[in-house]
Amino acid sequence: MTRTTSSERLFLDPLTPNWTIADLLDWIAADDVRCHDTKLTVVLEAVDRALGAPAAAVAPSSPVALVRAIATRAAGDPTLGARRLGDLVAVPTLAPVVATVSSPRETAVPDDLASSAPAA
Repeated sequence: MTRTTSSERLFLDPLTPNWTIADLLDWIAADDVRCHDTKLTVVLEAVDRALGAPAAAVAPSSPVALVRAIATRAAGDPTLGARRLGDLVAVPTLAPVVATVSSPRETAVPDDLASSAPAA
């Protein structure tokens, strides 16, 4: 059996792809520490790019600057606040478990083991 997983996880608990930009900004605003949490940088950068961040000589990279940039755009266009994070950002997911199909010979129980197994 082979299991493939994504090496990166874009969304951090409790964030989900179903959250809106308004949900994200409200959640960050509820606790000032979140505005400085560098673990949110990847999500914030992705949202900022998806919203069409203007070309700049130096793109904002701190969580505070990214939150301000996103909040400014959302305030300028109220429809942006209703957009879902999953619609803006590609969300890596776990690949389905892939079962390896074996031939009957490979899975057959040898006769000496089959005869010693207790009856069901």
